[in-house]
Amino acid sequence: MGRPKSSIWGRLCFLVASGSILANFAASYGFAGAAINNYPGGEALRHFNSLYENSTVPIRLHISNLAAQTGASLFLQENAAPYINGHISSWEYDKTEHLSDSDLLSYTHQIAERPPLDERTWRVVETTQIYDGWTVDWDILRGSKKHLLLESPWAAVGMKKKDVLWTLEQL
Repeated sequence: MGRPKSSIWGRLCFLVASGSILANFAASYGFAGAAINNYPGGEALRHFNSLYENSTVPIRLHISNLAAQTGASLFLQENAAPYINGHISSWEYDKTEHLSDSDLLSYTHQIAERPPLDERTWRVVETTQIYDGWTVDWDILRGSKKHLLLESPWAAVGMKKKDVLWTLEQL
């Protein structure tokens, strides 16, 4: 006697359901990674605050339009009024738009949308990147680098990023 046909259909349905769950997990993982990397302004301001947290000199930071639109919000302006835990600092965060290069000289730091035009005036402290697509390493998938795929199932797929914000310090 052979197996009943319902048993084969049950196993097939189980495989399809399991495959769908795994595909959903992989897609969610990829989309979440891309979404996390779409807020460079918040990331740049968070890094700025940690880089200069022990600064004893007054800081006047200009936040560019792109940085302001992509996460550099009031909630990350940790060193400006209202002061947390009574900690008073001499920091100023400013989001004024349409400033000329000469206007920007009144600031000690910038989170800018472009690298400095005059490297004698501004120094790049850090760059912040944003999601710019996916890359596939076809050599891994074809088998010529199979050992990498065995070490990490995500080795064949990578996230491309590009520089979009520059944290600058006036010299």
